Amino acid sequence: MDERKQSIIDHLEELRMRILKSLACVILFFAPGYVLAQPSIEALKRYAAPPGVKFYYMEPMALFFTRMKLGLVYACLFSLPVIAYQIWRFVAPGLYRQERYYISRLSGVSTLLFLLGVAFSLFGVFPMLMRFSYGMSTDDIAPMLQVDSVISMAALLSLGFGIMFQLPIIVFFCVISGIIPLDAMHKARPFIVLIIFVLAAILTPPDVISQLCMGVPTWLIFEISLLTVSRYARKQKTESNDEDEETSDDRNDAENNKHDRTAATTAATAISEEPGWLAPDGSNSDIYPNDMISGGEPLADVHPGRVRHLGPGRRGRAGKGRRRS
Repeated sequence: MDERKQSIIDHLEELRMRILKSLACVILFFAPGYVLAQPSIEALKRYAAPPGVKFYYMEPMALFFTRMKLGLVYACLFSLPVIAYQIWRFVAPGLYRQERYYISRLSGVSTLLFLLGVAFSLFGVFPMLMRFSYGMSTDDIAPMLQVDSVISMAALLSLGFGIMFQLPIIVFFCVISGIIPLDAMHKARPFIVLIIFVLAAILTPPDVISQLCMGVPTWLIFEISLLTVSRYARKQKTESNDEDEETSDDRNDAENNKHDRTAATTAATAISEEPGWLAPDGSNSDIYPNDMISGGEPLADVHPGRVRHLGPGRRGRAGKGRRRS
């Protein structure tokens, strides 16, 4: 019990050290992130908002806190490699080798998909939502876009699309590791699509347009992922069947060789039991029949697995055999 408690304490101590290292990295990158906050707000206004739109803030410290939040987001993004490394160092000892192999190979793809989701959000979905929102204004009703609301919406969309773009990794890992069989995933497709749209409603602002902008692309990504994994699974099954056929052929060849050796041994034993066959040393021979020696006929050389005839060059030595009295 003491050893078990000590092991738990060691794991908790290691977890604490990993968390502290990650937090230290986030704090280190916070200052550069805060410096980049204001240029990012201006770039977002320039490229995402319709022309002539201004951002406002209604409270004295609203812009400052918006910069702080944006700086924290940048710090987390810059620290992501270190955080991922600390997580990996903590969980890797408890994983099987095959699981470590797949995770190490898929980590780079996961990062790329997350960045693609963020880029799709900032340069595709968010500008469209901004134009749609601003297009509903009239002469009597004009929008006053608060900077903190705009930044929060952009950050939430970016995070949501980054997470939803991880769906191919999740599908591939679940099928390959056997957590969810491929047939079960095909049968559960309607429920998975429903879950996708529910998550889209949670991760986006409370409007139908944002939900559809996230739900529909994620649905398409899921269908493409399922198709890709199905092809991969069929390819793996074909290769496995080919290996099984090769193994079966090798086993059949081994059995045939064993049968040939048994047949040859049986034939040699039957020859040695015939009367009147003597070897040069006077014992029964399965090779040297006297009447064949005297008649000059080729001799049979019996070995396990093959029978061949000896030519005249081999008869001189065999002719020294003698008949049994």
